Amino acid sequence: MPCHKLAMDFVSVLGILATLIFRVSSETCVEPTSDFFLQLALKVDADSPVSQTLQFFQEQLRSTVLSTALQWSTLRHFPPRWQRGLDSKCANIGRRFPALVSQNLSVLEAYRHYACHVAPDYFITDPDVALTADVAALENGCISFSAKPTVVMATNGTHRYDAYRHCSGSCPDDPAWQELSVEMVDEDILVLPSTRTIPGMEYQHALTDLLAQAWTVLPLLRGSNMKLVIYSPIQGQLLQSMGIPSEQLLDIPITSLEAHKLLCVKPGRTMTLCRTGRVDGADPPFLERTDPRIYADFWWRLPGYRLGPEVSDAIARYAGFTESRPDSVVFVQRCSERRQLANEPEAVGAVTRVLVEAKSDFQLLTFCPGREDFLEQVRKVRQARLIIGEHGGALANMLLAQNGTGIIELVGSPEAQIGVPGQFPPYKSMWYGGAGAAFAFYRVVLYEPTLVGPAVRLEDLQEAVQQWLRA
Repeated sequence: MPCHKLAMDFVSVLGILATLIFRVSSETCVEPTSDFFLQLALKVDADSPVSQTLQFFQEQLRSTVLSTALQWSTLRHFPPRWQRGLDSKCANIGRRFPALVSQNLSVLEAYRHYACHVAPDYFITDPDVALTADVAALENGCISFSAKPTVVMATNGTHRYDAYRHCSGSCPDDPAWQELSVEMVDEDILVLPSTRTIPGMEYQHALTDLLAQAWTVLPLLRGSNMKLVIYSPIQGQLLQSMGIPSEQLLDIPITSLEAHKLLCVKPGRTMTLCRTGRVDGADPPFLERTDPRIYADFWWRLPGYRLGPEVSDAIARYAGFTESRPDSVVFVQRCSERRQLANEPEAVGAVTRVLVEAKSDFQLLTFCPGREDFLEQVRKVRQARLIIGEHGGALANMLLAQNGTGIIELVGSPEAQIGVPGQFPPYKSMWYGGAGAAFAFYRVVLYEPTLVGPAVRLEDLQEAVQQWLRA
């Protein structure tokens, strides 16, 4: 198909915009006869050994020839969102790290020392940067993906885009790249490179890494022949709850952390990519794949948290909720043995006392997300004016809260995280390098190790609730 005929005319309210997005200029158009793609397609179609296909792909990765940059078009803008002035002694608090509430000065000083001296560069994401949601068309493209990717790379031989992390030519030597299996699809597809589907954690990662991005590109799906790529059934269920029909979802299942795939479209097909960009047109910086800062460059989470209320509204409309004004303080419980607070009942009681003593009209509501139907979880979270919960997957439900909802997150002290497997920074929080700045009120309170398990500092939790009532 000639380059000048690559425009896609969508029958939707955004038809004109979509046409501009998908028209590829003559300087960067890649014809379906790309040598890279045809050789790869022939290898796969001929049922040749996977090793030969991967060898050819790895040769492209090792190539020193500069790739042509993709043409990106912007769907949405996200102005800076920095909670200024939360701590006069530490500029990073309220920017890269959330504000900690404690009546113990030594606890506060230790936190300030960490946030502004020990780990000031842990996160490179920054809520003070204006961002965009962009899309670009990759003709005859391939993209790597896995449940928990260390690198995400898309290419069609002449164009290459590092969608997450960089490998500086070393990717072919990584064992994960040696184990890639190839999926060839005869569809026009839309791929969200930020999608993660870690086994056992599919639900929370669908909230933090998928729903908001899918909401951004939903206007492009409507009236088109594209299919949005998903990797697990729960992703499909959640996307359908916000109005994306099942026939526009393409499930490429990932069932284990060891599954590493190369997804390719056949000749004549288009792979549309989505990214979080900068208003100035530059790519937000990514780290090398070997960098141990595992949450440092999750740029898509900054606008993702901003879009949560829109996603929640869409789910409520699609489900036909009868809406009422938010009137609850919601305590999200961890109803499992893993990292459960030893004094959770006492914590719920402490919150109750504060509300009673303040003669507040807010009712306290507790629930276990893992034991609730998804729509019932959405309903309860939408009732919240304040959400309280321990750091973890259950608290990811806060992304479905309405605008103006406050957050009090219970996070582990450095001592509480000693011996916890994985690469976790001290004070690990859903704030994630600025993502929580989307909430006007966001505070963290520590839980600490005891002989019977981790326990939240009750006096600090009470102080945090009192601060919210005064805000």
